[in-house]
This record gives sequence, C-alpha cells and structure tokens, in this order.
Amino acid sequence: MNTLYIFAVVLLAAAVSADWGSDKPSFCKNQDCPEYDVIQTTQDYEIRRYKSAKWVSHGDTYYGRSMRYKTGNSFWALFRYIGGSNAMSMKIPMTVPVTTRMLLCGSTDCTPEYEMSFYLESDAPTPSDRSVYVQQWPEMFVFVRSFGGWASQSDYMNEVLELAQAIGDSSLYDNSQYFQVSYDGPTSWWNRHNEVWLLVAGQ
Repeated sequence: MNTLYIFAVVLLAAAVSADWGSDKPSFCKNQDCPEYDVIQTTQDYEIRRYKSAKWVSHGDTYYGRSMRYKTGNSFWALFRYIGGSNAMSMKIPMTVPVTTRMLLCGSTDCTPEYEMSFYLESDAPTPSDRSVYVQQWPEMFVFVRSFGGWASQSDYMNEVLELAQAIGDSSLYDNSQYFQVSYDGPTSWWNRHNEVWLLVAGQ
C-alpha cells in the first residue's frame, strides 16, 4: 500500500454517504453511534470514513496523578453534562463510543495530553462546566483496529503498535496522536468491543 493508493481510495469514497437506518454495527448495541463508511478491510484493520459530527469533550495532561484517575475525572465531567449539567438542564442519552485522543510528544519540551469525548447525536446545549466543551469534528478517515475484552492502558498501547506495524508505512498515518475507543460500560461483561484509531495522513 502506498500514499497515492490511500488518497485514491479516499477520493473515491468522498461521494458516498453512510445512513445507518437499522443497519448500524452490532457493537453499538442499542445506543446511537457515529456513522461511517468502510473504505477498505484487511486482515488487521479497516479504513473508515466518519461523517462530520458533534462531540462533547474534556481533557488534561498525562502528568501528575495516574491516567486512570485523570480519565475518570474526565468521564464524570462528561457524564454530568449529559445528565443535565448544561445551560438547558437537558438530559442527553448516552451514546457510544467513548473516545480518548492521546496527543503524543516528539520532544522533551512539550507536555503530552489527552482528550476524552462523547458522541452527540443532535444539537447540544452549552455545558455548565467551563472545562467541558462541545466541538464539531470534521469528516475524517481513520485506520481502525478492533479487539475484545477488558482493555487496559497497556492493551491500547500494544494494539496501536500492532496497527502501526500492520499499516507498515508511517507516512500514511498521523503519528502525533492516536485514539483509544471503548463501546462498553463497566457493567458489560460479555462481547466487549474496543478499537484503536490512527488518522490517515494529510487531513
């Protein structure tokens, strides 16, 4: 696979519009999830095109207390938002997935950061908490590797390394960040679905 081939596939997909209807992926279960088209499937990953969509987000740095503690804070800040901590006191249904964008550092003079986000199915009110923000994500093309089970931080890191190795050519993806993606809450014991995403380069 080369860069020219990737962009040819991307351009071919640009006119295609996803419409879930009753055909949304089984791992979304009974919850709303963002629409995407599968552009290419290999033994190790998919390339997907996600439509532009609204997400509500909260982030912090890696440093200080443990990532588990910090991402827990982010999750509850977002959960309070959909529970009514917003300008309209509106309760918003929980969606999937929960994504965590891991922003990496290529030097010693920057601080690595993360940003956790919930997908929003429709227009959203202004958050009451100033550390929570709603944003419109643009259309994006991503390499996706899926795996099951209870995913730890090290599991996500191992999977994204496997994804990068399967892609092979590092010029094809953005190596400054990756996404940890979870579709199941802590009460889901069976058929758990997790993913790691790498953005296709050049977006």
